[in-house]
Amino acid sequence: IRAVRDSRWKYAVYLDPNGRAAPEHEMYDLHSDPQEVRNLLDRLSGRPRSAAHESERRRMGERLAELCVDSGTLTPTLPLA
Repeated sequence: IRAVRDSRWKYAVYLDPNGRAAPEHEMYDLHSDPQEVRNLLDRLSGRPRSAAHESERRRMGERLAELCVDSGTLTPTLPLA
């Protein structure tokens, strides 16, 4: 699992270390959904369920990629944001 959060958003990507299973994606708006009940992304494709969430998905995906580089957690690789 690779995940990042800020005061409002939580974004996670579940990765198979063997590379056999496709990545799974989650993103939650912690202000409107603090119990993390409504995943704002399609679990398999990672696409937002609403165009209104695309900029946050992209921002959080870029931040997660930066943190993976900074921490040296480069494998398994993240899917392209």
